[in-house]
Amino acid sequence: DDFIKAHNFTDKRKIVDWQWKIVTFAGWGKWQIINIDLEQKRLNAKFESSPLAKYYGKSKYPVDIIATGFSAGGISAAFGEDLDCIETNCIAMGNQFCEIEIGKKDYIAERKQKLWKNWGLD
Repeated sequence: DDFIKAHNFTDKRKIVDWQWKIVTFAGWGKWQIINIDLEQKRLNAKFESSPLAKYYGKSKYPVDIIATGFSAGGISAAFGEDLDCIETNCIAMGNQFCEIEIGKKDYIAERKQKLWKNWGLD
């Protein structure tokens, strides 16, 4: 919030773009927005070269919980609402890249239930 206010950012797309650059520069992997819906407050992003997934190794479920949490917090600040996030694809699971979905808490809760059941985490 302080960063957004200090730079007088008002355009949500520019805020999100800056946030992805910061995450990428911090070494969490190369981030790219796949889809953003400002009205629904949803965002899909992928990132390649996740150091967490590479270090963790093979897994039956996503492992980038730190980057996912940072993303939820950053996007919540950009959108001015407490949003949630889930990783839907992960390099550790054998996917080509990691992917996260960010959205309203009820939407993400539904996504989590469905995905966790598929991954045997329910």
